[in-house]
Amino acid sequence: MNDLCEVYCPDSLRVIDLAAFSYCLLLEKVVLPEGLEVIGEWAFSDCIALTSIEIPASVNLIDSAAFLRCRNLNRIIFTGDAPSFHQNAFGVYEATVYYPANNSTWTDSVKQQYGGTITWVPYSELPKYPEGVISSGSCGENLTWEFNTSTGELTISGDNESFQLINPDDLDVETMSADAK
Repeated sequence: MNDLCEVYCPDSLRVIDLAAFSYCLLLEKVVLPEGLEVIGEWAFSDCIALTSIEIPASVNLIDSAAFLRCRNLNRIIFTGDAPSFHQNAFGVYEATVYYPANNSTWTDSVKQQYGGTITWVPYSELPKYPEGVISSGSCGENLTWEFNTSTGELTISGDNESFQLINPDDLDVETMSADAK
């Protein structure tokens, strides 16, 4: 299971058990269903390729070390009330955390329990490309990519070639995904 790159959890899933995806070093994308209630201990620990996660409103508990040592997890989006979470649920890395504005469960006390260096961003409507969020990565030995969601620019570099795609809305993602496989 360590070669997983993407996980789309079924709508019927209510609990992600102890260490279910722990040490999936290549895991880059996780889609959690509305209806999920618990993210268990060590569930995604050491998933070092994971850069972003959206926590559904139905989640009411994020257990101890659930995202511990996910050192590249720098964007976390909560879509509902503040869940209960163990103090080291996410580790101590830098991240931007988005949470619903005007939601009384997101108190200063709750936010202080998170740990790490956190930029807290309340939102009324989550923007398509949250300002200032940049994702990047590498493919193989000589290719790197960087996506600046503020500007919508995707830069792909490698072997002395660079490309810029200015408007990601014009991209045919299905064709690109098929070509990449």
